[in-house]
Amino acid sequence: MLLTLMQNLTPYADILLAQAREYLHGKKEDNFAIILAHMACEIETELSLTSLIQSRGGDPLLGTLLWKTVGIPMHLEGERVYRIYSNLSSDYPKGHKSLLAADWWETWKASHKVRNNIVHGKANALAGQAATAIEVSATYVKHVREKTELAVKLAQAQSGIRPLAGPTYP
Repeated sequence: MLLTLMQNLTPYADILLAQAREYLHGKKEDNFAIILAHMACEIETELSLTSLIQSRGGDPLLGTLLWKTVGIPMHLEGERVYRIYSNLSSDYPKGHKSLLAADWWETWKASHKVRNNIVHGKANALAGQAATAIEVSATYVKHVREKTELAVKLAQAQSGIRPLAGPTYP
């Protein structure tokens, strides 16, 4: 019963992106829309790392240790987070050796800088920045989710580890 309920839940990142859209279009609060959009990226990154660790037979307590070691920020611009994510997922959105960066990476990075300036009181959103933040954050979330699902399936197939009970994404 609980597993069925969990499988039908909307992922937190999707809820935050929906709220960001509401703040942009309904409430006209661009600054908060940008912050929510980037929170969605952080939530998805954390869920991704947890899934990647567990898919390799890692104890859920490793996740707790990881967060204490990595700390914040919990997004792919953070070098420690990026290294762990890339090593576990074989995905390199920043680019790697002969691989080019994902086409959305530089836009996301610029949007994240806007988010940081807003949070630290250095700036307010300019026209169009909230819409860009929401769009590129949705792309980030979709990318990380898809790459994580592929890496988890591959790790489970190679190791024979059965998937852990938990939410699945629609």
